[in-house]
Amino acid sequence: MKKINIEKRYYTNNKDVVVAVAFSDGYRYRAEAKCHPNDIFDYEFGKRLASLRCDLDIMRDREERYTMWNKTDKEALEFLQKEVERSDRRLGKAKAMRETVEADLKKLLEAGIVEDYECE
Repeated sequence: MKKINIEKRYYTNNKDVVVAVAFSDGYRYRAEAKCHPNDIFDYEFGKRLASLRCDLDIMRDREERYTMWNKTDKEALEFLQKEVERSDRRLGKAKAMRETVEADLKKLLEAGIVEDYECE
């Protein structure tokens, strides 16, 4: 299991409740672990449980953000692919027009209508 990069993590103990506060990716996450009235309170177990709940929130949040970014990236890629296709079509049209103009000019030069003109 990949370890989550936590910048800071704090725990507080309030009666039978352990609160974990974690800071990751510039966001603040908070989770609680409460002791059932019929159970014996164990602070270390509460810390682990609250910490895991924080980790779960962090991973859900990351998944949501990465899904959104992935969708945005795919949309941007599709847009750029369409722009490249348009550019290729324009380039093809420009080449065809240049070839037509050069051919017409060559005919004019051969007919002697136009003199001393060089096609680049």
